[in-house]
Amino acid sequence: MSKVWVFEELVNDEQDLQGLMAYALYKHKKHTLAVSLRANGTSEDAIAERLSNFHDDQVASNQIEDYRNRSSAILDNLFVEIEEDVKDRVVKLYEREAEKQKREHAKALKASEDRLVRNIIRYKADKRSFWMKTWLWLASGVPTALSAVVVSILFYIALFFFVPEDLKKEVYTNAYQEITGAVLGGESVKK
Repeated sequence: MSKVWVFEELVNDEQDLQGLMAYALYKHKKHTLAVSLRANGTSEDAIAERLSNFHDDQVASNQIEDYRNRSSAILDNLFVEIEEDVKDRVVKLYEREAEKQKREHAKALKASEDRLVRNIIRYKADKRSFWMKTWLWLASGVPTALSAVVVSILFYIALFFFVPEDLKKEVYTNAYQEITGAVLGGESVKK
């Protein structure tokens, strides 16, 4: 009877992962037996004979199929772990990308809202009448000093039409004194 090689019984070709894993399990069991025998002080000749018997026992018994089943289970578990790991990584990557897009969307939305508000304000400002713009400018409080001067001038021009001729000189003199006193920061200048 010719010798049966365990490798040939377990492995179909170099792409047969299940067979290669089954052969590795066989070799591991054989190695464990040899280490155990050496630890017990068995001679090398006795170890070689025992390993030859181990080989024959494995081929003759149903162990070859057991190695295939165990390697199949190991590979199935390995593939499940890889699949779960890849799935976890993809989920995390997806969540990071979704969060990034959410932030970018919120930022773009805020910018669009700001642009819209600015355009609405500009549109409203463009649609106001000249008198409304003038009134808002005068009432805004920003050009307070200039507004006060314009209002004062308008007031004195109106007075010019309503004040008799003999009082005009006195009104203009008092106005001049009030304005120069306000501009100079002191009290009114009396002449």
